[in-house]
Amino acid sequence: MLLKRVVLLTAAAIFFLAFSVYADSPFLSAIHGEVLQVYAEQSKLLIKSDQGKRVIELGDDCQIFRRGQKVTIESLRPVAFDSFQEVLCLLDSRGLANHVFVHYCVQEHNGILVSYDIFGYVKNGAQ
Repeated sequence: MLLKRVVLLTAAAIFFLAFSVYADSPFLSAIHGEVLQVYAEQSKLLIKSDQGKRVIELGDDCQIFRRGQKVTIESLRPVAFDSFQEVLCLLDSRGLANHVFVHYCVQEHNGILVSYDIFGYVKNGAQ
């Protein structure tokens, strides 16, 4: 329960900090989803969101963070064939990602593996 709150507050803080830092920039939108495939050579990600599948291209100066630490695009690959990492991509006016926040959390509760989304909520209705 405490971990869930910490993750939720951390994700919210990162999200709002990013928006406040870029308030006067050409920053336009964000997309949240799961990384289905990584095209490292082309600096692109295939993301599944509520709006469907979409290829996101990373800008030349894109920074990727996991728990506040910089990581590489290769680290965003799926964990397993049916287990994907979540991302929150901040897009510029050209639609290129300039910041990507990555999250993957699975914990055991009463002998059951439970996945949490980037905002700290249980994924896929698993209780």
